[in-house]
Amino acid sequence: MADSDTSRTLPSDTRGKTVSNSGPLVSRKSINGRNLYAVARSLLASRTAELREQRADRPPGPTPAAELWQNWLVLHRQCERVTRFQQKLEGQVVAAAGGFPVVTLVIPDREQPINVNSFAEIERLKPQVNTEQLMEARSELRRRRRIWKDADKKLGHSAALAVERDLSLQEGIVARVLWLAEPNSLAEVIAKLHCLLAMQDPGMRHKQMPWPELRTILGDLVHIERRRSY
Repeated sequence: MADSDTSRTLPSDTRGKTVSNSGPLVSRKSINGRNLYAVARSLLASRTAELREQRADRPPGPTPAAELWQNWLVLHRQCERVTRFQQKLEGQVVAAAGGFPVVTLVIPDREQPINVNSFAEIERLKPQVNTEQLMEARSELRRRRRIWKDADKKLGHSAALAVERDLSLQEGIVARVLWLAEPNSLAEVIAKLHCLLAMQDPGMRHKQMPWPELRTILGDLVHIERRRSY
C-alpha cells in the first residue's frame, strides 16, 4: 500500500507550498484551534523546500530534523488513511458477522452479565458457572469466531489492520529519531513539536495540562517563524 519513494517526498498537498506574503497571515489571531496543525504543516513544508534547495552544499552528517519531519509526515498521512480504511472494513465485518465474536455469560450474584471474547476468559469463570454454561459458551464462541473469520477473509479487514500496524510502527520509529535530532533552526523545533502534538493529540481534544499549553506554544512558535520572513 505504501510507495517505495514516499519516505523521500512530501504528499501532493504539501509539496512545494510556501507561506503567503499577505498581511493577515502574520497575525497571531489567524492561528486557532481549527487550523493550528495545518498552518504549522504549511510553514514547515516551505522550510523543507528551502532545505532541499540547499542540500547540495550540506556537509556530511546526521539527517536534519526538517528532513526527518518530512519523512515522518508522509508516514503519518499514510497511517491516517489506512486507519480510516481499516475502521470502515471493521464496521463492514461487524455488520456481516452480526457483531463482534463475543459471548455473554450470566453469573450468579452479579447484577450485570459478562461479555467474554476468549476461551481463557471462559476458563477463568469456571468456578462461577456450571458445566452446561461453560460448554454452551465455548460452542457459541467457536461459532461466532468462525462467522467473523469468514467475513474478515472476504472483506480483508485483518490485512488492512496488519498494514496499519506496520505503518504505525514505522511512524513511531521516525518520530523518535526526529525528537532526538538536534535542531538547527526554530523551524526544526516547530517540526519536533508539531510531530509530537499531531501524534499524541491529533484532534486537539486533550483539555488537561500540558496539552493546551503545548498547542499554545506551537502557535506562538509558528507565528514567530512566519513573521521572520517579512
